[in-house]
Amino acid sequence: MSNRTYPNEQLLKDANWLHEHINDENLVILDARVSGYDEGHIPRSISLPPSDLVDFKNEIAGFILNEEEFTTLIQSVGINQNSIVLVYDDGHILNAARIFYALEYYGLKDQVRILHGGYPAWLQEGYAVTTEVHDVEQGNFKAKANKNLVSTQQDIEQNLYAENYAILDVRSLDEYKGIDIRNNKNGGHIPGAVRLEWSEAITKDKDRIRILGFEELKSKFLQNGITEHKTIVPYCQSNVRASNTYFILRLLGYPDVRSYEGSWSEWGNAKETAIEV
Repeated sequence: MSNRTYPNEQLLKDANWLHEHINDENLVILDARVSGYDEGHIPRSISLPPSDLVDFKNEIAGFILNEEEFTTLIQSVGINQNSIVLVYDDGHILNAARIFYALEYYGLKDQVRILHGGYPAWLQEGYAVTTEVHDVEQGNFKAKANKNLVSTQQDIEQNLYAENYAILDVRSLDEYKGIDIRNNKNGGHIPGAVRLEWSEAITKDKDRIRILGFEELKSKFLQNGITEHKTIVPYCQSNVRASNTYFILRLLGYPDVRSYEGSWSEWGNAKETAIEV
């Protein structure tokens, strides 16, 4: 495999790019950290932690808001139909990827970017931060779910063991084996699922969290049978870690990635789902 950049490298931006484009009229910057915004953040950024995306009325823990509620939320942070959105977090690309996936799923596919290295990378480059809250006008974004970017329990049950279908468990080994069942009724994994933990896509380089290069990443997925001609279904506990893997697969140019939004929160607590340990 030749040394090359990511096929969808436009989805990942560095701090220098953001510094150059920070005042672009149609750029919306989202701070997806769970804390720290009030103490300092990138200028013009708006706080949007992933917990704001959760539908707490849904019996499936962690499930995303419906179209109407998501529309209201995203309009409130000033996002329009033609916006380019850049999301950053603490560098682990968990929270940022959750926002990335949600926005792509609800209609902004190819319009969302993630800041490589997150807020620490911005600080390490020496760029200015602020404590001022950026004022925004209500956006005109309207959520429309893209059914080609999500998997349901029924979808998975209909495709178990299908040759062109790859179920990818990105949780810890103990969760996969059913040793750590968290707060679920059952432990284990979806039958036929291969495991590649989400964190294997990142590394720490000089105190900065980085995504592995194209060759190393692609090799990890291929070794686990994750090839481009398959429909890839990442899942975890509540599609946070799986959103990270969704982003990585998008970065690598995989054409058909459909995260399981319900993840183990649904599968591990349903009455009649098949489970392997």
